[in-house]
Amino acid sequence: HFLRYRNCLRALDYYGALGALLQSQDHFVEYTREKVALSTDPATAAMNPSSHIAYSILMLGGLFVRFQRKESGRSALQEAISLSQDLGDVVCLNHALFWLSHVVNTTEKVRNEASISHITRV
Repeated sequence: HFLRYRNCLRALDYYGALGALLQSQDHFVEYTREKVALSTDPATAAMNPSSHIAYSILMLGGLFVRFQRKESGRSALQEAISLSQDLGDVVCLNHALFWLSHVVNTTEKVRNEASISHITRV
């Protein structure tokens, strides 16, 4: 499912990418749950499913941003930031902050261009 997600991104198929991403995350959660339940290894048993959820939300936010759904992307990225801060996951936090800065910078650029075009028309 993850490869189908990547292929849909390449083909600019929003609904296909969204469906494939959600399916891949569902399968990964099931796989992780089974792996933790069957494992006798303490490191595997200590896996934190919340960390995977933070990355899932991050990828969902990135998907929204890529397809110009800025407000949905901003909400998802803020949730990923909050969760990664709670978990102490610096890598996920940095990625989420990067995507959020991209959303903010793009929004500000559009506002500035609109202001400039309004001024030049006056």
